[in-house]
Amino acid sequence: MVAAVAFSGVLTNTQGATAQTTPDATIEQGQTSVEVTAVVGDGDATTALTITVAGPAEGVTAEHEPVDADEDEAADTITITVTFPVLSTLGDYTLTIPAAEGTAASQTKTVRVTPRQANPGDVVTVYVTQGSESTDGTGTVYNISADSTAKGSFVANPGRSFIICEDDPDTTDSDELGCDVDDSDTNEEDDVRANIADQVGLQVKVAADSPKGMIYITRGGNVLTERAIQVSPAQVATGLKLSPPVVGLSSSASATPEDITVTVTNNRGKAVEGQAVQVVTTRGQFVDCGTPAVTLPVCRVTTDSTGKAIVKLRGDNRAGSATVTATAGTLTRTLSVTFFGLADSLSAAAAGGVATVDQSGKGFVILTVTDKDGNAVRGEAPGSSVSTEIENPTVVALDGSKPYEGTPSPLDDVPACQGGTGTNVAGKCAVEISASATASRGIHTVAASLTVTTPAGPKVLTDTIDIRVVGKAHRIETDAPARVDAGTETPIMISVYDDADNLIGTGKVTVLKLEGRGAILGTTDNQVTLVGGVATFRYYATSNDDVVAFRLSIGAGPAEVTKIIEVAVGAAPVEAPEAPPATWNNALVSGQNVV
Repeated sequence: MVAAVAFSGVLTNTQGATAQTTPDATIEQGQTSVEVTAVVGDGDATTALTITVAGPAEGVTAEHEPVDADEDEAADTITITVTFPVLSTLGDYTLTIPAAEGTAASQTKTVRVTPRQANPGDVVTVYVTQGSESTDGTGTVYNISADSTAKGSFVANPGRSFIICEDDPDTTDSDELGCDVDDSDTNEEDDVRANIADQVGLQVKVAADSPKGMIYITRGGNVLTERAIQVSPAQVATGLKLSPPVVGLSSSASATPEDITVTVTNNRGKAVEGQAVQVVTTRGQFVDCGTPAVTLPVCRVTTDSTGKAIVKLRGDNRAGSATVTATAGTLTRTLSVTFFGLADSLSAAAAGGVATVDQSGKGFVILTVTDKDGNAVRGEAPGSSVSTEIENPTVVALDGSKPYEGTPSPLDDVPACQGGTGTNVAGKCAVEISASATASRGIHTVAASLTVTTPAGPKVLTDTIDIRVVGKAHRIETDAPARVDAGTETPIMISVYDDADNLIGTGKVTVLKLEGRGAILGTTDNQVTLVGGVATFRYYATSNDDVVAFRLSIGAGPAEVTKIIEVAVGAAPVEAPEAPPATWNNALVSGQNVV
């Protein structure tokens, strides 16, 4: 037998939805039923429990399925259906279930009515009571309250915060929801009414850019706080990022772990809070993951209010490459990790592949540290010195506290070898070379060294590289052609030499077009940068026959070096054919004939 019991009491009429207790079930305002389960004693088929309901409003009923008729004296689980009116009041409703046969005492269950939940862009129907007859007969005005902390408008009045509802609803449209904006429109297809007498369903569209908050409805200037929409920013993860994108870690399980940050965003680039993320590594282990804290190769975390979650990764005494994969919903991202062992090799190379430095100039040597398996070793700080057999070697100085920011460069910037973090995740650090104006020209040897503590004792790693010191710019040469076709683009290489015919190191050459048509390409502020004494610009020739002249220069004042080059544009002129040889037209006579 099914028993139905009407509301039997009233509790405090407050926003009970904000209570701290955890309800047994929740239902959004406007929905009409929810189920709650309860365990009761064994009974027969005629047993009907009188369940009472108390809450902030009347009109709530509860009915339950019959208790099982078996006689096994075991406890039974019943389902209680709690029915609410469409115009339900927010708050907690308490169901009191009396002791059944075999049940020692009565029990209670709580059902919480919450505001309508919505995401930006959703359309939500809010039920309100019909307004009283207006004095001018135009209808009742409903508004989006100015007290609302979220944004929305009425569907029947797009983009507007008010709507006018007729005072005399046409109930023939009982299955439609919403409200007509103008009572002068008598088209019944447009007169949208609620499906319950004396109630109106107002369709509200939440703004696509609405912040998190509440939308309240007013009627005749009175805020209907019990008729509200709770807006939560869309939490659909569309963006997932891991940082840093490349990680270098000691393979030792006792080394300090590295923080890896997972960031989740939605389609508007905003942080997604509460997103579950699983992070997996193919080598190493995550530390302090989960509750209680564990150490595993899999870690499950949840993003905070900034959309971020942090996992801590450390080695597991196995050197080599690994991949860390993060998954959030349908999104997957990976990053590369190198677990390295003890440093076993040190190598030196000229930055950009150019092993020259000018008098009064500077350059860089890049040092690379790897383990015995070739894995890049991070965090080492090798030192360096200069040795040479030429006179006056002290004119070349080294500075290990300067980072390298040139191009090309591994991972863009290479940190300084000394005074900072040491080698980066690629195992590289930089040493600056500077030569004075009187630096001895010729080969200077840079010697690098690194002392490593091993189980067998200290181990010294070394390598050397020869750096040539060259003089200042003395002459400029190019491979500019004498002529180019109209409408073509031609690269022109510039080479700058010192007075001993050695390519200089660095510097900037200014390229100016003195006359002629066309355009200079590949320069910055009319300059190109020398790498190893060489640079290139491009000349685009127009369709007009012409001669273009360029002025190339490097240096300033008395030390300036210049060169003028000319390039003809268009097809080469056609050369006139040679004149035919003279012909003999005199008759020969006896004796000598002179031609």
